Amino acid sequence: MATWKQKYSFSKSHLTRSPPRTPQYHDIAEEEDGENRGDENGRGRKPGGCGPARKSGLATVYNSHLPRVYGNYGRVPTFNEDCLYDDDPKEKLDEREIQVALYQRKCAKLNVCPVGAYVRNPTSPVLNIGNYCLGPTGALALSVPLTLDMTVTTLNLQGNAIGAEGLRYLAPCIQDSCSITHLNLNDNDLGSEGAAIMEKILMVNISLEAVSLAGNNFTDSDAVHFSQVALSPEKKPLKDLDLSRNRLEDGAAMQFGEVLALNEQLEVLDLSWNQIRPKGGVALINGLKDNPRLKRLAVSRNGVGDEGCEAAATALVTNRSLLELDLSGNRVTNKGMLALAKTIKNNDTLTVLKLGDNLATGLGAQAVGEAILRSEECAVTVLDLTNINVFDILIKEVRDHAQSRPLTLKHGTISRYVLPMDELEKKFAEDFRTAHPELDTQANKDNEEEEDEKETKKSSKKDGSKKINAKKTKRK
Repeated sequence: MATWKQKYSFSKSHLTRSPPRTPQYHDIAEEEDGENRGDENGRGRKPGGCGPARKSGLATVYNSHLPRVYGNYGRVPTFNEDCLYDDDPKEKLDEREIQVALYQRKCAKLNVCPVGAYVRNPTSPVLNIGNYCLGPTGALALSVPLTLDMTVTTLNLQGNAIGAEGLRYLAPCIQDSCSITHLNLNDNDLGSEGAAIMEKILMVNISLEAVSLAGNNFTDSDAVHFSQVALSPEKKPLKDLDLSRNRLEDGAAMQFGEVLALNEQLEVLDLSWNQIRPKGGVALINGLKDNPRLKRLAVSRNGVGDEGCEAAATALVTNRSLLELDLSGNRVTNKGMLALAKTIKNNDTLTVLKLGDNLATGLGAQAVGEAILRSEECAVTVLDLTNINVFDILIKEVRDHAQSRPLTLKHGTISRYVLPMDELEKKFAEDFRTAHPELDTQANKDNEEEEDEKETKKSSKKDGSKKINAKKTKRK
């Protein structure tokens, strides 16, 4: 009877040829090589075979052409650290493969599914993992490769519901990264706790330039964390901040008004779809007066009203840095439009003006449009008046100035100019009629024609009734 050593002995050539593999590869190797293995002693093995298959429950010997840690066999085998530190240079994995291997091992421990977008292309500088439903556990697994990665410049994690807990797991790798410049954490339900964590990240990080935090349920009190970052004595590289679709109110708007007045780094500020009203809107827009850097301000869908629009008109007198102003959906009437028309003609930097979805009528649209078209200093090239009625005379002027003064106009329905009835519109109509006397004559002619038609109808009715009465008297 054979002894234990004789039954389970390994030759030195087998041990030196390649390191032992884990039993998980046994079935894969048998299916792949088939008859190339040879007999138990390795005789008759063809080139490319996996070597002798010993009847051992302890280990199996394999050659270097077998799949590595994550293989191409449709399933991920158990992670083997021996593959990372093999003496054979052919067996060594590069940094990217090591990161993927560590990520897969962490996913296996946490019982979560690895993100295919990262496993398939770990070398891409743009890491787009949006709407993968990672949750806090998935964020914990992803923090392992991100800690080692120094090439990712854009990290998109929107719509993953990671919450404040998941952000806490990702915070160390984001704040210590020197490569990430754009961070997107939209729709992750970070809340007030997440806002405090973001403050720490932005205070430490030295590379983040654009941060998008829309739809994270930030309240009015959470604005302190972001204003402190913008007003910190150390100049931060943050240039683009998106806080739209949150629950920020007038208090937050006042704080950001101070930020705009003092900060010299911020270039884009988006506060759309919040709950800012006239008081906060005025305080926010007043910060533009002395701001030398901001290029885009979006306050759409807030309700700043005519007060906010008038504040923007005053700020545009001195501001010479703003390129785009979005005041759409803010309950602005003709009063705010007329105030804006008076000052915008002297501003030579603003190029995009969005005033759509407001309460103004064709008169307000006409005033702003004419102020832009008839000014030599005004630099506006895009005027957005979506869902606002405009007069046909404005469309005609835009076409006439297409060569000398091109203007892209987005508008609602087109109607003919009619005489106004409101007191404010009457005041505006006096200046408007002096500039366009032909419209008044045409409108008067139309009114006279309508009155003549009414008189003819009345006279015809009277004549018909007289004839009917005459016939009745004859019959009697």
